[in-house]
Amino acid sequence: MEEGIPEVRGIKGNHEDLVIMGDVNRSYFNCHIQNGGEWFYDLDYQVQREIIKKLKTLPIALEINHKGRKFGFVHGHIEQNNWDEFKSILNNFDQAQYIIKKERFPTELAMWGRDRLDEENQQYTHVSGVDAVIMGHTVTQKPCKRDNCYWIDTGAVHWGTMTILDLSKI
Repeated sequence: MEEGIPEVRGIKGNHEDLVIMGDVNRSYFNCHIQNGGEWFYDLDYQVQREIIKKLKTLPIALEINHKGRKFGFVHGHIEQNNWDEFKSILNNFDQAQYIIKKERFPTELAMWGRDRLDEENQQYTHVSGVDAVIMGHTVTQKPCKRDNCYWIDTGAVHWGTMTILDLSKI
């Protein structure tokens, strides 16, 4: 990292998943087109390949230590109320068991889920093992907070409103 250049990291969310899976699955491809992804398929084929290769390397969850505090980032949803349990399951689950039970994979929930924001759903509480979890995916008029979870997708794609969260103010 160059001195004076801030570090930027990304995580894999549902639109990155659409790009990756749209390459091999027609329903993902169609969903991507319906949700603003047509520009991607206008790119040169080799450029598409390079982008897909890079997107596949993005983590689904990211943990950052900032000024002695731990922050977790995930695009859509964290099913567990414990950050370490979430990370463990995310990186080590038996796909067959989820298929048999007809449940969504933990990776899918992390990229596509929205349930934690529903305050009527009492199964979700404070996420232990982390100071805060930052999420997007669910568009809200203004940033939202529930327990130690923050949702910051304020509809830049719809209304041009971008939210930047200063971690030192959480």
